[in-house]
Amino acid sequence: MRTVAVIGGGVSGLISTKCCLDGDLLPTCYEMTKDIGGLWNYDENAIDGKASVMKSTEVNTSKEFMAFSDFPPPADYPNYMHNSKLLSYFRMYASKFDLLKYFRFRRRVTRIEPTDDYEQTGCWLIYSVDVNETDEEKIRDKLHSWQYKTPHGFEDKTVLIVGIGSSAGDMAVELGRAAKQVYLSTRRGTWVYNRVGPNGWPTDMYRTNLMLATIQKYFPWLMNRLIERELSKKFNHELYSLKPDHLPLQQHPFINDDLPNRILCGSVIIKPNIKEFSSDGHSVLFEDSTKVDHVDCVLMATGFNIAFPYLNESILSVKDNKIQLYKFVWPSHLAHPTLAVMGLIQPWGAINPMTELQARWAVRAFKRELKLPSRLKMDEDIHQRFEKMSKRYVSSPRHTIQVDYIEYCNELANEVGCLPNILSYLLNDFSLGWLLLCGPCTPYRYRLEGPSKWKDARHAILTQDKRVECPLRHGKRQNQSMKYPINPTFSMTMYQTPLEVVNTLRDHIVSSSTFCNREEFLETLENVQNNLSNDGNTSIDNCHVIRCINLEGFDGVGKTTLANKLAQNPGFSLLPTLPDSIRPFRAYFDAQNEYVRRSYYSLCNIVASHKLASSSHTTVWVLDRYWPSTIAYQLAHQDNLDLASIENPLPWPNHLVRPSYVVYLYLNEDKRRGRIAQRHSQEPMDPEEQQLASDNTFRERLDAIYRRVENIHSIDADATTDEMAETILQGFKNS
Repeated sequence: MRTVAVIGGGVSGLISTKCCLDGDLLPTCYEMTKDIGGLWNYDENAIDGKASVMKSTEVNTSKEFMAFSDFPPPADYPNYMHNSKLLSYFRMYASKFDLLKYFRFRRRVTRIEPTDDYEQTGCWLIYSVDVNETDEEKIRDKLHSWQYKTPHGFEDKTVLIVGIGSSAGDMAVELGRAAKQVYLSTRRGTWVYNRVGPNGWPTDMYRTNLMLATIQKYFPWLMNRLIERELSKKFNHELYSLKPDHLPLQQHPFINDDLPNRILCGSVIIKPNIKEFSSDGHSVLFEDSTKVDHVDCVLMATGFNIAFPYLNESILSVKDNKIQLYKFVWPSHLAHPTLAVMGLIQPWGAINPMTELQARWAVRAFKRELKLPSRLKMDEDIHQRFEKMSKRYVSSPRHTIQVDYIEYCNELANEVGCLPNILSYLLNDFSLGWLLLCGPCTPYRYRLEGPSKWKDARHAILTQDKRVECPLRHGKRQNQSMKYPINPTFSMTMYQTPLEVVNTLRDHIVSSSTFCNREEFLETLENVQNNLSNDGNTSIDNCHVIRCINLEGFDGVGKTTLANKLAQNPGFSLLPTLPDSIRPFRAYFDAQNEYVRRSYYSLCNIVASHKLASSSHTTVWVLDRYWPSTIAYQLAHQDNLDLASIENPLPWPNHLVRPSYVVYLYLNEDKRRGRIAQRHSQEPMDPEEQQLASDNTFRERLDAIYRRVENIHSIDADATTDEMAETILQGFKNS
């Protein structure tokens, strides 16, 4: 097995390690700290050589765009995650794919050089040393933005922040609430973007789509005008001393929802470029001849320099923050494609999906599954990219690795062989194709086909809006409507596919802080998912009918007693619809919101269906509740439900086997309540029974839905158990 060295255990290192494993390569990831996460792993110490976010830092791209393409974030995670949440997501990813055993922590790579036989093999020597813990604690004297962690120590001080990138904006907003006064110095100004887009939707989920990217590519003047108009609606950039001379697309975006508010409150004052400091360093003269005295602290947020201290300049050379890399990945002059740079880009959009595509491309090249162009063609591409950037962006060391999200992702996907054919999807799977064309370009689309495709990619795309909405609802019942409608028919919201059930429950329990025996339940979900076919349905022959008896009805009608009676017949057996592996979790899921609760019962149906299909030749099963109860309660809980909109008869879902004889037991309500009262004389009623007893509308709606189930037989439960058993057995024999 070929071995690969991955330098750095941040997000790029995690992704690269995973992609190597997907490609049957053996990775070793060298990480100088004791943990994963890179700059997203907050460290209260400012460690020399290790970037780290502020304690309060939140991401500027929403979770669906920050996602790994085969591992959607938990549904209830916030759309713009705090750094601790993002790190938690990274840990889930590492745990899911068992990545940490390939990491060597506290190892600093000091030198990488070609082997003696490099010309023949393309191999490299990696030199690394143990990191001395005391060395890590050295803190630089010069105060740069990477050293800022919290506002503690800046209270009642006058602070000058130099620069206006993301870090500068975050520091200005936070210090604006703690410091005596904050001055923010900028040479050019900036256009200020918001995280919150139209209708409260995350901005990137609203704007990052193929249609707008096409307009931007071919009509940049129009897109500049549209963006400027949109941003100017928020506030007057010129009035706030922020309006730059350049157009919005000529600078890397500055995203900050709070800075205008701090400026309006006076806690942050915008100043132009610095002309000079006084000799004592406590007074600052700006280019507009204004002056600020008694500055207590200066924070430099002027960007970072690209450097590879462990590589000789003959391998990777950086000049004026420019590096000669083909598509920002490959050194064009090397004899073999065995050294690749991951994540050295500054995108208009999320970086994780791009890095993942880079890594997938690199793995294929390492394995000789594809060939890179000639050096001449690669050098031409490098030259054209720099020329394109110089024409579009204002001159700055920051604008040397700029890429546009969709254009660059599609470019890499084409190299990998995983670029989806949207026209084909529009013709053969319109719901998905429409989302690929007009919906947000989330990373899951690059797992639909090609190498390392993921069978759940389609589902991840179709449910991404639900994951956006979930943390905003705080446990309220899920609204099945979506931001980008997909044939919004009633039947679509009625039936959860097995894959939707599995993913809903997995997302919920992974992010739950109160769920016990998580690994046990995840193993059950894994077993269910292993029984699914490629289209996300159960792998058994779903459409056939199984000879068995299914009893349905309200609590108190005698279902359990009758089921036990029927199971006493020769050749009959009782099949609990709450399987042993799932039953212990019922109390937990009964306390969750309706969507999660019904997903749990849908899982029970899937497991029962598989049991029926695999063992019906040996016995006649008797089921005490199955799919009809799940769908009846699901629909009855919809307060605005129009019964006329429900199909009559109500068809069975095609992913579950159908019992040959389904019985609905009904009973006069007064008699049913009497039985319930007698049963619960010593214990309280559960919430379901309480609702049946107190809500006439709900009860009538539930009864009507039960009676609409396809091929259901209604029997009055006022008869004796023996009489009902005889009637049912006769009907079963004739079915």
